[in-house]
Amino acid sequence: RLFGPRAEVATRRALRATMDTMDAPEALAFCRSSPGAVVVTVWPTARAVADKARSWIEDCGGRVLHSQEVTIRRRGAVATMMALYHGEDWIHSNFWYGESPLPEGRPDGPYAGAKWKSALTWADAPMTCYV
Repeated sequence: RLFGPRAEVATRRALRATMDTMDAPEALAFCRSSPGAVVVTVWPTARAVADKARSWIEDCGGRVLHSQEVTIRRRGAVATMMALYHGEDWIHSNFWYGESPLPEGRPDGPYAGAKWKSALTWADAPMTCYV
């Protein structure tokens, strides 16, 4: 571990700024070549706690090699859900809708699950990604 449980938050943040060791093309190459690579996404609605997500990764023994904020507008939210959850059956249905109903009601048409998830998680803010 890089930090003990009593490390000061300010020190952790200052060190964190210098810890990303890869630029975006290097991180992409790493993900393509490493079976152990993990990409963590923090949804736009949770942007305020992205630093806590990074701390959790590090506290669990992970090392962030690259971080980046990616701006995807609401129009691209459903397509992003479909890409990130490719192969998941719920993308096509309202199966999980009862878990978190939307004020405007159930999404309809194709990819109702992707529409539901994007309505829950998207805001006009960037998505934070950690490699």
